[in-house]
Amino acid sequence: MDKNKLFFEDLNKYNVVSILKFLNKRKVLRTICKIKSYIMFSSYLYFKKYLTDFKGNQLYTLTGHEKSIKSLSFSPNGKYIVTGGADTYVIIWSTQTGELVRKLYSYMRSIDSFTFSSNGDYLATISNKLTVFNPNNGEVVFKAKEDGELVVSLAFSPDSNLFATGSYEGVVILWSIQKLNLLYKRTNHNDYVKCITFNNKGEYLASGSLDKTIIIWRTSNMECLFTLADHKQRISSLCFSNLKNYLVSGSYDTDMIVWDIEKGKNIRKLTEHKDIVWTIINHPNPKNSKTKKEIFASASFDKTIRLWEWDYEYDDDNKSKYIGNSIAILEGHEKAVKCIGFSPNGDYLASGSDDCMVIIWSGENGKLLQKLDGHTCRVESLCFSYDGKLLATGSSDNLCIIWN
Repeated sequence: MDKNKLFFEDLNKYNVVSILKFLNKRKVLRTICKIKSYIMFSSYLYFKKYLTDFKGNQLYTLTGHEKSIKSLSFSPNGKYIVTGGADTYVIIWSTQTGELVRKLYSYMRSIDSFTFSSNGDYLATISNKLTVFNPNNGEVVFKAKEDGELVVSLAFSPDSNLFATGSYEGVVILWSIQKLNLLYKRTNHNDYVKCITFNNKGEYLASGSLDKTIIIWRTSNMECLFTLADHKQRISSLCFSNLKNYLVSGSYDTDMIVWDIEKGKNIRKLTEHKDIVWTIINHPNPKNSKTKKEIFASASFDKTIRLWEWDYEYDDDNKSKYIGNSIAILEGHEKAVKCIGFSPNGDYLASGSDDCMVIIWSGENGKLLQKLDGHTCRVESLCFSYDGKLLATGSSDNLCIIWN
């Protein structure tokens, strides 16, 4: 029998928790990641099987990528976890077993981002070019043929009938997923379109660029409604309110701005963060909030996460005004926070950082609940499964860890 297997089976006879407290697990895993000998790698594969039962709740460690994992997502039906890496591969894994199902495609460049349509029928990926797959069989159903345009951001509409892309050259395109063709092409931006998102009804599309502007588009005809230009540096993140026609933007200038998209006005500047505001996301279910108010979260290079309320007051004409404030500062990371995600019911918020750590917080009040120590390099991406039972994290250590 393999000596490595015997060693780790003998190790399992003892208290694994006590052994891991004695060993420096980070150094062990870091060595395994760097030393690519067959013996050390196979030993790690045996070792990971014994990491499932002690506190920390690692279910699977997925080891198919050769470079950093840049993006990941669970399929809406819960069957698959999909990972995209700097090694140019998109890999589909079984959620139930952690086994590799298929490698979809080999690109010439890093897989920068991808997203599922809400119905799960399509998986759109960008690696400078846009490709749409059927995730169930791996077939390419659509491939953009816009020569000379390097796609860097994308989003599906809530009804999955449309998707939008932003390019390195500042071009915004609206596509039909049903007819698999280009509907509208707009060139209003003067630089890289960093982020793009639909509002929850699909009526509006917002695009944010390195040219320091945000453009609000009407999706029915891609009319440019407003160009919002109050940020002093490039735009890094955008998030629509689910209840009102408001948009919040984050920037390299460290500020966040709340916009009324019906009037195209800056109605509140939020200056609490002290470094780049990297990402902003909405709480998925404001009705479950103790305050019965909509919540959103922001993550920054200042090592913190903040919870905010979308709060409003009404004047005599029954018109709303944003008066929300920061309700919690989440401190626990030692380096820049790169990714955050709410569980589907909003009870938990997960964060990943350049400090290699994943932290689970209360989605209601920001209380630190648990630190998940498993990665050995910066955490690049994370997401909860649609039923909220699993959390996936991807890292520059080339690993994807599935947590219970």
